[in-house]
Order: sequence, then C-alpha cells, then structure tokens
Amino acid sequence: IRWDNADGSARLWSAGTGEWQVVPLPDGFERNDLFLAEMRHFIAVVRGEAECMVKPEQVLDVQAILDAIYQSAETGREVRLNG
Repeated sequence: IRWDNADGSARLWSAGTGEWQVVPLPDGFERNDLFLAEMRHFIAVVRGEAECMVKPEQVLDVQAILDAIYQSAETGREVRLNG
C-alpha cells in the first residue's frame, strides 16, 4: 500500500495482477478530520467515556507488522508473518 500525499489517494499493489489499484478519497474528505477524530477519541478514553480501540496485546502484533514492512523495504522481498 502506498499513500500519495500529492493527490491524497492510496494505491494498492496486487501481486496477482501486477498492477496498482488507485483508491481515491471519499467526497468531502478533509485530512485534518482524521487527527481531530483521533484526539476526540483519546480524550474520551482518558475521561473514561470510551474504550481504547487498541488492546495492549495487539501492540506486539503491530510491531511485528512494522518490522516486516521495514525488512521487506530493505530487501525488496516478501516477508511472511507467523500466526
């Protein structure tokens, strides 16, 4: 997956077709809305009004995915995750 900040779209590579699929932003999308929503949720969690969306045990899974992304970028090879 690649994010193009210039046009605000995501591109998804399909190994099956060997092509990029462009995923445009929805109509009316404002990038700043993402940050505002995240801050509102964080404040609600701190106040005890909402549950955190990420559970502590998921943090290790996210780290494994990030490590695989960096390894793949460095080697240019597919990195498989166990699990």
